[in-house]
Amino acid sequence: GATLEVRVAASAFFLVLALVSLLSLPALRMARQEYDGAKVSSFVREFVSFISVPANRHYSLYKLFEAALYTVSMQAALYYLMLIDGLGGERLSMFIAAIGVVAGVATVAVLPLWAQFFRRRRSVNTNVVCGCVCALGALAPILLTAGDVAPAPTAFILYTALAQMTLNGQTYWR
Repeated sequence: GATLEVRVAASAFFLVLALVSLLSLPALRMARQEYDGAKVSSFVREFVSFISVPANRHYSLYKLFEAALYTVSMQAALYYLMLIDGLGGERLSMFIAAIGVVAGVATVAVLPLWAQFFRRRRSVNTNVVCGCVCALGALAPILLTAGDVAPAPTAFILYTALAQMTLNGQTYWR
């Protein structure tokens, strides 16, 4: 069964989600637009119209590859923690949650840095900088060898943080 700490954390998380949705629903209701069903064409025509805009096409591809990367990384986390580190039950759940928090914090931490970097024109080629950062992210699995030195899941958490900081939308879509 779940411990008191896990239940309190889950309850707090759901409370925050409920409060956010209570705040956002009135704003979304006020932002509704008039709907005319006669102006809506078939799904295929609407999709082609949407995807014909280059920015929408680019963003859709970005989200596709980002979702694939996150799916693969979470599957790898489950595999690594269960079969390599031998975690299970409540401890596995806590480390999966910790990895999710670390990934979110790492991504949010580097976004202002990338925004500042891309804000100004530089004499350096930004594609080369992004390529080097992506290469650093591809070398992140080397951190998994630190598992012999550090406690079991610490190496994988460090790997996740480095991978999230280097393989994000600011680097591989430039």
